[in-house]
Amino acid sequence: MSPDEAFWAAMNARSSMCDKKLGTGHAGDLTRHLVFALWPFTVTCKTCGSRVKKRSLLTCKAKSGCCSTCYGRLPNGTLPLVGSQPD
Repeated sequence: MSPDEAFWAAMNARSSMCDKKLGTGHAGDLTRHLVFALWPFTVTCKTCGSRVKKRSLLTCKAKSGCCSTCYGRLPNGTLPLVGSQPD
């Protein structure tokens, strides 16, 4: 490796290390904001009557929160109960 190649390799390594250390805080902050945004989220009804084939939180027509059908099945295969705050 020539001296120039060693210099640029060291600069790239330093830049990569700085990006990794400084970027981690931004990712953690984003995750924290997302968690706090969904904290008051509750299942408000069994079904909202949406006729969309692929139901999701974005297509739910419930007045507040989401219906259990649009939320989808929990890891154990059941739908969330009305009034619950799914994890």
